[in-house]
Amino acid sequence: MASCHKSVTVIEGTVTKLLYDGNCIVGVEYTTSGVFCKKVVKAPLTIVADGCFSKLRKALVTEAVCVPSYFSGLLLEDCPQFQWNHAEIVLGDPSPILVYKASCRDGREAVKRGNTMTSCF
Repeated sequence: MASCHKSVTVIEGTVTKLLYDGNCIVGVEYTTSGVFCKKVVKAPLTIVADGCFSKLRKALVTEAVCVPSYFSGLLLEDCPQFQWNHAEIVLGDPSPILVYKASCRDGREAVKRGNTMTSCF
């Protein structure tokens, strides 16, 4: 896990704006919980991964996006795993549940959802 390394700083926040240099994204403007001032962080690599209900997608993709299904997640604090660096699958009904490490200490449970309706936006 990247967050376990001393050279990695984890920042949890809500991105409010992508920052560009020409056509290249060079960073983000964001806010953190309970703090109302906006902050900026820049990096040589910026990964936009804000999920299927993305607020940033319109800045990056012009065509309509269809989401036939999605995952709901649950953070499990102090969650042990049977084997480090491996995910576990629980065969549930109506869909399987994936359990994996989210950080050095915590695990995450992901459940597939949304089989009944396709969302296009």
